[in-house]
Amino acid sequence: RIKSFNSEKGFGFIECAQTYQKYNRDVFLHKAQIGDMSVGAMVSFTCEVSRQGMPQAKDVSPLFGVPPPPPAGKGGKGKGKDGKGKKG
Repeated sequence: RIKSFNSEKGFGFIECAQTYQKYNRDVFLHKAQIGDMSVGAMVSFTCEVSRQGMPQAKDVSPLFGVPPPPPAGKGGKGKGKDGKGKKG
């Protein structure tokens, strides 16, 4: 899960129990990896170790695919299925 992301600084962190157990810290997330995902998104990723020995996310993608768009509203002021208003 994307735990945090600061767009001004260009990085954030991914919360992952497995990597936390190994490295005792959250996984670094660079702006080049976040794409159009946002904080709270469940993600899958590969983990590489930086030169400083810190876990860094690569190949980040949404875990459940792209969320579906919100449903279109029904009702309202439409003219019906034939595109014409009711007569009489």
